[in-house]
Amino acid sequence: MKKTLYYLSVILLLAACQEEPEVPVLPASFELSEPRMLEVGLYSAQVEAEVSADEVETLKYKEFGLVWSTSPGAVPSDSVQQSWGIIEVGSGRSVPFQIYDQLSGLAINTTYYIRSYFVDETNTITYGPETTFTTLASDAWSPVGNGFPGHAGQWPVGFAIGEDIYVGMSLVSTPSSSVPTREWWQYNVTTRQWTQKADFPGGLSIDPQAFAVDDKGYIVSSNDFQSDAECWEYDPQADRWTRKTNFPDYGRVGIAAFSFGVNSKGYLSGGYGNRYKSVWEFNPQNTANGTDEHGNPMGSWTQKNDFPGREHRNAAVFIIDDQVYIGLDAESVVGFDSLAVKKQLWRYDSPNDTWIAENSFPGEPRDETIAFSANGKGYMGGGLDHTDFWEYDPLTKEWTPRAEASGAELSFSVNNRGYAFSYDIVEYVP
Repeated sequence: MKKTLYYLSVILLLAACQEEPEVPVLPASFELSEPRMLEVGLYSAQVEAEVSADEVETLKYKEFGLVWSTSPGAVPSDSVQQSWGIIEVGSGRSVPFQIYDQLSGLAINTTYYIRSYFVDETNTITYGPETTFTTLASDAWSPVGNGFPGHAGQWPVGFAIGEDIYVGMSLVSTPSSSVPTREWWQYNVTTRQWTQKADFPGGLSIDPQAFAVDDKGYIVSSNDFQSDAECWEYDPQADRWTRKTNFPDYGRVGIAAFSFGVNSKGYLSGGYGNRYKSVWEFNPQNTANGTDEHGNPMGSWTQKNDFPGREHRNAAVFIIDDQVYIGLDAESVVGFDSLAVKKQLWRYDSPNDTWIAENSFPGEPRDETIAFSANGKGYMGGGLDHTDFWEYDPLTKEWTPRAEASGAELSFSVNNRGYAFSYDIVEYVP
């Protein structure tokens, strides 16, 4: 019996030694490169890596991609987006080839570990060398809107209330003409989600004006430049529009005026023509004109001290405490369309209704300028055909260059961060 077992063991051992060695699925020269960071932002990054193998023309695979984590040794389950998709067994790809990905949903000022991976047709996973990158902490722009779902166009209006930004009423092109839309949208800076709200019910005009006062928003629309410009209040809690006292200075709304809210009052100024240097204040709590359909004050308009100098239009505005800073506005030089954009920065002291000249904007004049405030500083720049962006310190009166920015139709201050909107939302972290 022992001899039988001995001979059986010898036979099995010899048979094992005579088996063909297993041929590896991947060639010996197969290599995954270390990821290369092409661009790193606040919440996103662009990265690429390479798959190579010298002695073959194609590689069969089931999956490949990039994985990342806040700890070393990232695996596919760690990442929000881990590959270019699972491929059918037996599929091949010419080598070498690039792995590219746009990483999103990252945390600000956070270090990540990242590496490439490859799954062959036997479900064996191979990882490349690991490297690290750190998202930006400040002085940077990042897209955060996830795509504006409404009808995007020129000259929208908007305002910010709490953590919500409201935009709409842009000029949308049609086959025969361009018409303002009544659409009204809410964007929440925390959830980064868009929600459609109640349409604007009033008269439509090109380039209406909007401002927020406390927890309500207001839109002034000239209804095609009639003698009275309608003023409408938007209540975000009720998602409701209510007609208020008309703006008394007709003709300037819809022709590049500008507006802002401060100290529980709204202000509107600017426009074409020398008489449009006047400033009007809206008090939503004044009952001199009676009450609206809900029993609330209709509000009243009062003319304030004129803007110093000639008419102004398309101005960039930021607010620090109760002081309003206005700059990069344009004035008519010859005729209706010939404009000179001014670099002078003005401060409007709203409690005292006075104007004070501040240090001029250091960059070149431009239109479609981004402007907002954060952490007691003002920010202004970007704009049409310009990318320079500047921080203004109201105490030292000094301008400091910051991260470049493009132009935008609208800009807002929310939670000490800046937001700009044209066809989507981008965020600036000071």
